[in-house]
Amino acid sequence: MIAWKKKMYTPLVALLGFACMGQALASNVQVDKTLSAGERFQVTSSTAKLQFDPSILAQLPTAGITFSGVAPGIFSSSTSAVTTTLSSFNYDDVSQQLLSLQILGGGNFNMPTAKTILFTKVGGPGTVSFTDFTIDVSRKVVSANAFGANGLSTGRRDLFTFSDYVGNTTFSGAGTYSFQANNLLLTTAGVDAIAQGLALSSSGRSVFSKLSSLGSMSGSMVVAEMTAPVPEPSTWAFMGLGLVATAWVTRRNQRLASAHQ
Repeated sequence: MIAWKKKMYTPLVALLGFACMGQALASNVQVDKTLSAGERFQVTSSTAKLQFDPSILAQLPTAGITFSGVAPGIFSSSTSAVTTTLSSFNYDDVSQQLLSLQILGGGNFNMPTAKTILFTKVGGPGTVSFTDFTIDVSRKVVSANAFGANGLSTGRRDLFTFSDYVGNTTFSGAGTYSFQANNLLLTTAGVDAIAQGLALSSSGRSVFSKLSSLGSMSGSMVVAEMTAPVPEPSTWAFMGLGLVATAWVTRRNQRLASAHQ
């Protein structure tokens, strides 16, 4: 019975050690943020753009659908694009790989009245909005908050996939970085959200599901190195606990292995 307790205790201590140490594996760099202990970088300026294929937006009025930007995003019908800014980005502390970029604002599809074409209902009335995008560089997926009419509750969904990423893939400190995710394709979850929010019929849904490429998401940011406060004593104590726990587990396993030999 005593041996069983020791076997259970060892992985628990190991989990504690890795949990204490693992908190610093991924770093988040934000815009105009007051730095916390241990943080060094800040995004001082940024631009981002959701560029639609003009031919796709040109077809929306035919189906009785309008598109507009969601603040702070600003939509321009002349360029078929929503311009906005970044809120933050994440990178891996060890490999320095850029993990994801967070973009503010978004867009709104609105179908104010029911639309029928050639005696076939397309959909409506309804609305659906997508806001606060995250470009996941490794998964090549763009997620967003989606909400709208017809029972479409607020939730985070993988909205687009993209086949090509151009720009910086690693973070190397202060400097200017650029990114572009090309060939955005609606996911099944994205099509489902639009279909529900706009109350689309099967024929209306098929129009969105068959779109070859909606466009791209791109932008740039300037990162500066700032002066951060000295870590609190409790932070050092927490990290030290993780190191001590991990070292204890390693030495104990070595002693057990030697004993069995």
